[in-house]
Amino acid sequence: MKVLALTGTPGTGKTTIANELNRLGWESIEFRALIEEHGLGGEHDPERDTREVDLEALAQVVAKRLNTLNGPKVVIEGHLAHELGLANRVVVLRCHPKVLARRLGEREYLRDKVAENCEAEALDVILVETLEANEQEGHELGEAGKATEKVIVAELDTTELQPAAAAKVIEAWVEGNTPEAIKPPGTARWLPEYLEVE
Repeated sequence: MKVLALTGTPGTGKTTIANELNRLGWESIEFRALIEEHGLGGEHDPERDTREVDLEALAQVVAKRLNTLNGPKVVIEGHLAHELGLANRVVVLRCHPKVLARRLGEREYLRDKVAENCEAEALDVILVETLEANEQEGHELGEAGKATEKVIVAELDTTELQPAAAAKVIEAWVEGNTPEAIKPPGTARWLPEYLEVE
């Protein structure tokens, strides 16, 4: 089974692209419902409009869900997907902070939350977490993976890429091709321009 973790800052397109992968025949696991269903979210922090999540418990729940799936390709979607150690490939979705701010504004995010997420994107927070969580050593994929493999991490810039096209790029990459849009980690560089704007 090929298991892909699709991660990125909120607003980069994770859910929309996962839905497009579903249309291409992928099975998917999305966190929000699992967190609620299994009571894995901590207390709500109204100041940051967020909740802490028990990652170890979430990884166990996701691994159990993986074991119930029959398809050859599964996408684990969520901004914590890279933290679970259950995928053999990770795509970190990236988006220019100016575009990200517009997307989050359209979702009616609070101004401080928009700023926090744009700063996180400019500082490569999810990318750094992904690389730290999936160091270039092999690790157990868990019950669903049944093998030890080296995790491969890549970036995909969704600033101008339509979700259906992004899904096709990801699928091609997982199948072993090297689409031009898939980049090595650290390719997206928003910080210098972000600092000039601030």
